[in-house]
Amino acid sequence: MDTAFFREWLGGFTEGLEKLDAPTRSEMLRCCAEKCAGTGVLDLYRALYQRTGGDRDAFFARLDELGAVRGEVKVPGSEYEIIFPACVCPLYTSGGVNTPLLCECSRQSILHVCKTLWGDSVSCEVTERDTVLSGAAECRFTVVFAQEEHTGEIWDAFGHSYSKEALIKNMIAWAEQRLDTAKYAGWCLSFIEDALEQGNGLEIFGGDSAKGSGELYADAMQSGEPPRGVFVFYDCLCRDEQGALVNWGHCGIGLGGGKVIHAWDTVRTDDFRQIEKLTALSGDHPKYIGFVPLERVLSQKPEA
Repeated sequence: MDTAFFREWLGGFTEGLEKLDAPTRSEMLRCCAEKCAGTGVLDLYRALYQRTGGDRDAFFARLDELGAVRGEVKVPGSEYEIIFPACVCPLYTSGGVNTPLLCECSRQSILHVCKTLWGDSVSCEVTERDTVLSGAAECRFTVVFAQEEHTGEIWDAFGHSYSKEALIKNMIAWAEQRLDTAKYAGWCLSFIEDALEQGNGLEIFGGDSAKGSGELYADAMQSGEPPRGVFVFYDCLCRDEQGALVNWGHCGIGLGGGKVIHAWDTVRTDDFRQIEKLTALSGDHPKYIGFVPLERVLSQKPEA
C-alpha cells in the first residue's frame, strides 16, 4: 500500500477523532499510546529508571539522556515537567495528522510509563500544557505524584517488594545500635551493607570495596546533600598489604540533614562535609563523590 492510501485513511481517522466525545476519544488513544510505548519507548524509560534507582527527581532531571526529550523538577518528590522540543509522532511527521486532539495520545503514553515504572497503585496525574500541534514551540506536560506515596514500595533484583520506609528505618536502627563500637574499623562497606541486609533480612550485591560499589552504582550517583536512607560514597586512598596506595574509598548511610553514620575508627556520625576532614591511616582525606538511593542498591543483580 502506498503513502497516498495511508494519508487518506488517516484523514478519516482525524475526522473520527473530532466526532468522538472526550472520554471516548481519551480511552481510544490510551489503547494506542500503550501499543506505541510497547514498540521500544517504554524500554528506554525503564532503562533510565534503573540507572536512577527509581528516584523520581533524578529520573526527570536526567530525561535528556534519552534524546528528543528533557525534564524539569518543579517540586522535589512530586511535580515535574516533560518537554519535547519537537513532535516526533509518525502520524504527524509522516502521516499528515495535525489535529491537536492527537496530543491526548502523548499524555496517555506518559501516564502509562509512570504507572508502569512506579506501580498502578501510585496516584499520578498528567496534564497537557502546550503542544506543537496546538501552535506552541514545544510540547510540555506536567506530571504530579501524590507526595505521601513517594516512599512506597521498592523492588530488589528478583522482583521482591519492600516498604522503602521500613527498609530505611530498620537499616538506620541497626547502624545506630553500633555507634562507638570498633568492630567495623576499616570495613566501612561491610558496615553499611550489613545494616541494610541484617537489619531487614535480605541480600544485596555490591562491589568488593566502597570505591567498587560506588562505581557499580555510578549510573544512579547523585550530588548534593545526602538525604535520609541513602548510601553515601567518597574517594579515599588506603594502603594495601604491600603498602601501596589504593583508592578503596569510603562510605556511609545518610541520616538526613546532611548527617552520615559510618565506620571509621569506630562507628560514628558526622556531617557529610566534615568527613572530608578526617585523616585515614594512609594520610589521605576522603573526598565526597555523592549518594545512591536504595532503589538502585536493591536492583543490582548478582554477577553471573
